[in-house]
Amino acid sequence: MESTTYNLGWKENSFLSTLLLFIKSIVKEWKKINSLFAQERASGYSDLSSVYNNITDVAFEQLKAKLKAPWWLLWLVPLKLAVYSVTWLPLGLWCYLRMGALSSKVVNNIHYFGMSAEQCDVRQKILRKHSNLQEAKRCIKMAFEKKPKDTSTKGLLYVGLAEVYQAEIEYHGPEDIPYKAIQKLEYNIQAALAKAYELEKINPLQAIQIYRRCAQLTEGNDIGEQCLVKANELAKKLEALKLKAA
Repeated sequence: MESTTYNLGWKENSFLSTLLLFIKSIVKEWKKINSLFAQERASGYSDLSSVYNNITDVAFEQLKAKLKAPWWLLWLVPLKLAVYSVTWLPLGLWCYLRMGALSSKVVNNIHYFGMSAEQCDVRQKILRKHSNLQEAKRCIKMAFEKKPKDTSTKGLLYVGLAEVYQAEIEYHGPEDIPYKAIQKLEYNIQAALAKAYELEKINPLQAIQIYRRCAQLTEGNDIGEQCLVKANELAKKLEALKLKAA
């Protein structure tokens, strides 16, 4: 896969590094977005929406981290939230509000049939964040029709589809959902886990992400616990490699 913001690594999640990435991404994609060619414009919109999507994830994780504190440090939480409100909050909110429009411009320029599987993957994540589950499901199915070869993309699409089915079941209630939908949920979880296993050596960061998302989907049972164990083991190995390299 070409080196675009779609597969950009997230080595640091500090506010400054994320803000710099935000600015650099806009500068990098500006030329493509203003291109005369629809395919190139779509590529720019998709890559930028991918960065915005990732920034919203990081901003939310930062919020959760700010709210976590031992009892003797609870007095610091209001201060942390005050700092968050003038740093991560406006950046994350801007990205959340803009990423949907950017993603729609990809479809407007080249339609689904002109999009790559990776671009469909970016769009389905954004659609799910905006609770547009039916369009997200359609987008994922279109991505699979393109027969993606990248293991990471396939794994993310499987877990994305599983999360769509899970959200539908939670919304309607298990008693109002056909058993076939529950079977599809279980199938996509297993398919995602198979891809995560393949990714353990070639892309452990993506494997960790898939394991953790599958753990949330299977919370409370043995599969969920095994997913968390796998994710934590991989995270420890990566941390050990970083310390060794340093």
